Amino acid sequence: MPQASGDWANTKATYNFWQSKRFESEDIIDAHQKQSAQRASAEKIVLAIQDTSDFNFTHHPGKIWDKGFGMTCSQKYVRGLKVHSIMVSTTQGVPLGILDQQIWTRNPKSKKKKQKKIQKANSSILNKESKRWLTGLVTSELAIPSTTTVVTVTDREGDIYELFALEREANSELLIRAKHNRRINHELKFVKQAMAQTPSSGQKRDFGSQKRRSTDPRSDLDCSLCQFYFSSSQ
Repeated sequence: MPQASGDWANTKATYNFWQSKRFESEDIIDAHQKQSAQRASAEKIVLAIQDTSDFNFTHHPGKIWDKGFGMTCSQKYVRGLKVHSIMVSTTQGVPLGILDQQIWTRNPKSKKKKQKKIQKANSSILNKESKRWLTGLVTSELAIPSTTTVVTVTDREGDIYELFALEREANSELLIRAKHNRRINHELKFVKQAMAQTPSSGQKRDFGSQKRRSTDPRSDLDCSLCQFYFSSSQ
């Protein structure tokens, strides 16, 4: 921090800012959101990439619930924070900034696993952690101007019906990595089987992971396009 601040006065000011109770995390991200949205407005299409990270503070001396540190996984001794971020980028992969961050943790004194599972099954999406994907979508739509198409991108965790069913703005699209083999209005009945029988529309060169590059540096991915519907009963 002293090196980034340049001198002691700026370093001290930064520490005072961090310790101030007048500011919340939302106040900090607000400035990032405005600048990111401004940069995005110069593009025709942008990607709003959502992902969740776990910050592990298990070995931090102040890792107690009263100071905001809770559980982040099924291992009860782990303490930290969960952070769901939205990074906006161009379609060429150039980062434009952070649109939003949701920060939370789990109460270590919460109900037992079996009770939580029953309660979760009967609970509204608004009472679940998976609400973060819907909140992220709405936040992206509100931040990005209507003249720019925003494509929300998520991994398999984002494959939830409520996200697909949420009413979207005209300039808002979804790109979700499939997790569930959903039943669809197709003669093969399920999405994976239908896509497997769909002819390729083209190929994309993928260089894969660092591990794969040493043995097989190139891989061609087939891209297929198909339109179908699935019902709300899933």
